[in-house]
Amino acid sequence: MRSSIGVRRLLHRPRRHRAGACVFLKMHETRRTNIKGRFVSGSTSDRLGRVAECYYREAHKCARGKAYLAAIIMQAAALEAMLQAMCSLYPKDIKSTATYQRKRFRRKRDRALEFTLNQLINIASEAKWFPSKRYTWAGKRTDVAGFTHEVRKVRNLVHPAQWAKERTPMKITKGVYEVSYEILEVTNSWLLHRIEQGLLKSMKAEVRSKRVVRHRIGTPIEIELSS
Repeated sequence: MRSSIGVRRLLHRPRRHRAGACVFLKMHETRRTNIKGRFVSGSTSDRLGRVAECYYREAHKCARGKAYLAAIIMQAAALEAMLQAMCSLYPKDIKSTATYQRKRFRRKRDRALEFTLNQLINIASEAKWFPSKRYTWAGKRTDVAGFTHEVRKVRNLVHPAQWAKERTPMKITKGVYEVSYEILEVTNSWLLHRIEQGLLKSMKAEVRSKRVVRHRIGTPIEIELSS
């Protein structure tokens, strides 16, 4: 992964958001107003949200201390928690994906916790949480999911065997960290975009149902009297 600033300007984002835990801060805000009650205090998605925020705080501490590999590992862990929470929140989205259908689960509940980060990124792509448009950057042409996989590969350097396989191990510099940060900021924006779309859809459905109820209540009942 070549170090460069501005990758997020290349990758299209639905709108600008603060990076990191803003997805789950948004989740906590909407939990009080979500009509269908998706967000339940103490639920798996709620716990994963808090875990993601914790990982992001640790990533910033590592970056300030110039421990850039540790910062990327913490960022990727936060992304993994975010994607697991998304799978818990939107099970209908993921059940139609090829990755889900190939997976052999060991549990009946909280199946999202069994996915690896590799599988979670593929699910996000197949479920259309990430756009399918392809971009060319640093000699590589791929989509948002593809760039996210590049961050995952750097994260995998936490495993000694992964370092041993590399003939020329990557030097984790500040530039590499900044690229990883910007890529994950893009993924964060797209996940938040999916949450906002779901909220808007639920709100519109609720408004329509209220209109139907009001119409039924306001309609006079006609009684035919037999002569």
